[in-house]
Amino acid sequence: MTLSVDLFFSFRSPFSYLALPKTLKLVKEYDLAVNLRPVYPLAVRVPGFFKKANPQFARYVVLDSRRVAEHEGIAFRFPRPDPIVQDMTTLDVAAEQPYIHRLTRLGALAQLEGRSLAFTDAIARVLWDGSVAGWNEGDHLARAAEAAGDERAVMLASATGLPVNRVTFETAGARGARTEIDLDENSSQPWDSVTRAYDAQGRLDTQSTLKDDGSRIVIDFDQVSTQPWTQFVSAYDSQGRLDHQTSYLDTGRRFLRDWDQDGAQTWTRIDTDMDAQGRADFQVIYHDAGGYTARDWDLLQQYVWWVKTIVYDPADRVDYVSDVNDDATAIAIDYDLTNTQPWSQKVVAYDSQGRADWASEIRDDGRRFDTNFDQDGSQSWTSIVTELDPAVRQDYQTVRWDSGRITARDWDLTGTQPWSLKTVEYDSLGRTDRAQEMWRDGTRLDIDFDEAGTQPWSQFVTRTDAQGQTDWTSDYRDDGRRFDTDYDQDGSQGWSRIVTEYSADGRQDYQIVNHDTGVVESRDWDLPNQYPWTMQLTVLDTQGRQDYSHQYMDDGRRFETNWDNKNETNYNRTVLEYDALGRPDYELSYLDNGRIIAVDYDNTASQPWQRYQLTYNAGSGAGPGPLIDVRALNDAGSWYTPATGDQAERNEFFTPIISFFF
Repeated sequence: MTLSVDLFFSFRSPFSYLALPKTLKLVKEYDLAVNLRPVYPLAVRVPGFFKKANPQFARYVVLDSRRVAEHEGIAFRFPRPDPIVQDMTTLDVAAEQPYIHRLTRLGALAQLEGRSLAFTDAIARVLWDGSVAGWNEGDHLARAAEAAGDERAVMLASATGLPVNRVTFETAGARGARTEIDLDENSSQPWDSVTRAYDAQGRLDTQSTLKDDGSRIVIDFDQVSTQPWTQFVSAYDSQGRLDHQTSYLDTGRRFLRDWDQDGAQTWTRIDTDMDAQGRADFQVIYHDAGGYTARDWDLLQQYVWWVKTIVYDPADRVDYVSDVNDDATAIAIDYDLTNTQPWSQKVVAYDSQGRADWASEIRDDGRRFDTNFDQDGSQSWTSIVTELDPAVRQDYQTVRWDSGRITARDWDLTGTQPWSLKTVEYDSLGRTDRAQEMWRDGTRLDIDFDEAGTQPWSQFVTRTDAQGQTDWTSDYRDDGRRFDTDYDQDGSQGWSRIVTEYSADGRQDYQIVNHDTGVVESRDWDLPNQYPWTMQLTVLDTQGRQDYSHQYMDDGRRFETNWDNKNETNYNRTVLEYDALGRPDYELSYLDNGRIIAVDYDNTASQPWQRYQLTYNAGSGAGPGPLIDVRALNDAGSWYTPATGDQAERNEFFTPIISFFF
C-alpha cells in the first residue's frame, strides 16, 4: 500500500532545499507519495517576525544551513536575488512580493499536475545550488520546469513580464479543451491565482482558487452528468488539509462536510444534509473525544417533533436523545453509560418556554423518581416528586405548594412499620405543621403542630379507628402539660371516655372517667403539695350529683364520703376516716331527719371502749344541734353510758369536725 506524506515547502527556506535529496531518496526506495504543500516564507506569513526574534537568529540560520550542506555534500549558496523583497538593515518586508508569489504559485501548479517533487527539486536547484546568478531573469525557470516535464509550468515560468494577468493553453490529450490561469501579481484580489479548466464544449469543468493566506478552493462541475451531483466544492487550508466540502446534488439538495483542522472546536467533522430549500435535514457531528451526534429535522412533518438529536458514545451506544416538538416543547433522555451517576436513565420534558415540566430518573437499583412542575400556575402546587420502587409502587412523595408549604408522603412497602402511609406537612418556614399515619388495621393517627402559636397547645395528636371515630387524643400544652383523652369506641370497657392531665414532668395531675352508666369519676393529684392530701377521688351520679369521694392524705390517712342520692338509707351522707393502716378511725353520718351521728373507733386499743358514739339533734346553720345521746361499746361488746366529763371531751373533739363536713 502506497504511503502518503505532506511536505510543507518554502522556496526561501534553506532547510526546505536541504531536505529535498533525502526526500527524493525515500520516494525512490519506498512505495511513497509526497504531496507538496507550498507555503510562503516566515517573513511573509508573520510580518515583523525577524524584528522580534533574537538578533543572532538569522546569522545562526546561515551558519547552520552551510554546515548541513557541507556535511551532506549538497551544492549550496543563498539565492541571488533573495526570493523575498526585504531590507536586511531594517528587516522591513515589502508589501509587494513578485518573486515568492510567482515561485509559490508554480509549486502549487506542479502539485496539481502531479509533478510537484520533481518540479520543486529542479526550481530549487536554480535558486540554491550556486550555478545561476539572477535566477529570475531569462529562461532559467522555464528550462527547469521543462526538465521536470511540466508544460503548464513552463508557460508560466516563461512569462517574464510581471505581473502576469492570465495564461491560457490547451489541455494535453483533449482537443478543444483549455486551461486558464489568472494571477493576481499586484495583490489587488484576495487570491493569488485562479485556475479554470474547460472541456471541449467550452464548459467549465474544474476551478481552483489559491488564496493569499495559502488556502485553496477547488470546484468540480459534473458537465457529463456521470455523478449524482452537479457541483462539488472542496476547501483546503494553508497546510493543504481538507477543511470544507459541499456537494450540490442533482435533486437540488446539498451535502456539506466541515473539518476542524486547527483543533479549535470540540468536534473533528460535521456532515450536514440540506434539502432543496436550503433547510438542514440531517446532520452528524463527530466529536474529538470519540462518538458522534446525529440530528434529524422533520421537514416533511411526519412526526410530532421537528428536530431529533441522538448522541452516541465512542462505543456507538446511545448516550443522549432530545426531541424538540412541533409545539416548541421538548423531551431529553440522558443515559449514564459511564456509571458515574446514581441513575441509569434520566428523562426531562420542557414546555414551550424552555422550562422543565416533568422529569423521571430511573435509578441503578430499579427505583424511579418522577417530578412534575406546575409551570403554567394552573395548580395549587409548584412541584410533585414521587419515588417508585422497582415494582413501580409509590414509595415516597413530596409536594411543594404555592404557599411555600411542603407535604411529604411515605409508603411502608416493606411492612416494617405499623403504618402503611405516613404524611408530614411542613409550613413555609420548614417547620413540621401536621403529620398523619395510616395504620394497617384501618386506624389513623393525626398530629397537629401549632407552629404559629395561635393555640394553647403546641401539639395535638388524634387517633381515629377503622370506622372513622376518634379513639384517643393527646393535647401537649405550651406550659409542658399534657391532656390525654381515651374513647371506648368498641364498647369493650365500662367507660366511654377517660381524660387524663399530666404535669410538665409527666406525672398524673387530674383525671376524669365518664362511665357507660353516666357516672363521672374525677381524680385530682396534689402535685405542688398545696393541700394536706395527695389525691382526691370524686364520683358524680348520672344527675351530676356527688355520690362518692375519697381523699388520700399526705400522712397516709384516707377520708371516704358517701352520698345517698337514691334515698336507699336513712342518711343522706356519711364521712369515714381511715388511719394510715387502713383502719376506720372515725365516722360521721348525716341522717335524713337532720340528726348527726359521730362514731370514734379505738384503733390503738388505748381506751376502755372499742367504739364511742355521739348523736346530735338537727341544727340550724352550719353546725350540729344539741347533743342528745352518748353511748360507748366496751371491749366486751356491751353498750354503756360514759361519764359526763368524758362526754364533754368527746363532744369538744367532734363539734369542729362535724361543722367542717357540714
